[in-house]
Amino acid sequence: MKLVLRIFILALFTSRSLSAQTDTIRIMQYNLLNYGNSANQYSYKDPRLTTIVQHIQPDIIGANEIDNNAAHSQHLLTTVLGSGWTKGSYINSNNEVQTNMLFWRTDKFGLKSEQSIYHNLRDIIAYKLYYKDNIAVPHDTVFLTVIIAHLKASQGTQEEAQRAQETQAVVNYLNSLGTQGNYIFMGDLNLYTSTEQAYQNLINAVSPNAKLYDPINMPGDWNGDNSFAAIHTQATRTAQLSDGGVNGGLDDRFDFQLVSNYIMTDVAGMKYIPGTYKAVGQDGLHLNDALIDMPVNTSAPTNVIQALYEMSDHLPVVADYKIQVNDPNSTASFNSITYNTTVVNPLANNTLSILFDNQLKGETVAVELFSIDGRKQFSDNTIIDSGNSFQSFKLNELAQGIYILRLSAPNGYSYFSRVVNY
Repeated sequence: MKLVLRIFILALFTSRSLSAQTDTIRIMQYNLLNYGNSANQYSYKDPRLTTIVQHIQPDIIGANEIDNNAAHSQHLLTTVLGSGWTKGSYINSNNEVQTNMLFWRTDKFGLKSEQSIYHNLRDIIAYKLYYKDNIAVPHDTVFLTVIIAHLKASQGTQEEAQRAQETQAVVNYLNSLGTQGNYIFMGDLNLYTSTEQAYQNLINAVSPNAKLYDPINMPGDWNGDNSFAAIHTQATRTAQLSDGGVNGGLDDRFDFQLVSNYIMTDVAGMKYIPGTYKAVGQDGLHLNDALIDMPVNTSAPTNVIQALYEMSDHLPVVADYKIQVNDPNSTASFNSITYNTTVVNPLANNTLSILFDNQLKGETVAVELFSIDGRKQFSDNTIIDSGNSFQSFKLNELAQGIYILRLSAPNGYSYFSRVVNY
């Protein structure tokens, strides 16, 4: 339903400071190795996972391999993460042994929607979050869709075909959204090489809506190649531990965060911060070795390295992102003039509709729309033939979020308003 905000301008804005702030959020993706099953009980896993989380300090956690009972993800939330965190709903359409889950800090994000988008094996789940800024209104901020997956494991023609089918489902889902946006696809993807069709489906998607980018841009045959030692995420061990994880040493890049063009180029209030993507605990010096083998791994504190070794056969992948924060504390100084201006808000169908006061008849009004970081998104000049009737301006496709509208005319008329597109 359209909300029409009638704003009576009691003053002429002669100066305006539209300030924009940023926040840095950290996203962590981690395969927890059968968290909660009989060989991975809470008493063993929880202190190790707590050490890792406290070291990384994430704001969002994507998790694979939580055992198939809703109580396990709830226990993780309550006991390891604690107050100030929440999670998505438990989804396990096929009653698989392992499940996925997304956790996030409640002071940073809220949930707009969630859905399983594919479930021939483990569910691939999309969570649409909104950033809680000073305004904290779910249609007035930065949106982020995080898709969590744990693709089919192992090498072989059938396994590769299954992974390709799974990522094609992700492409189809992103295309179904009808627009580009802030999208992250992450999880244990079990990929051995960048030439595999599952990976190509994502990074070479025909539609820009579905095309994703690898933030570190390191294509190749990742398996067992020392050139990629610094980005390998499995396996942390060479010995067989009692938790059932694989051994063989660090030689595979299985765990990923892939992001949309909007995030790479900061179109919709969120941007990947270059140089922040890493596998925590990976020093690049342990190809085919265990995380705790010589040389001493100094990429993290000793207790964190030990916890990573014991917690899972995978390493967590983290990356930092800049989030645009709305700042309502802008200042203005005023002169005395009164015009009535009505703006249809939020925007509908990328169309800006404005009702001008009849006192502007004959004036040429400049119409400008800015992102909250000050970048001009639209401009036009319109002659007011007669007031008290709506004029519509067709915009280029805008990302979801908040914008600043500025109107001005030679007679001194000036108007500012916040408008929302979602």
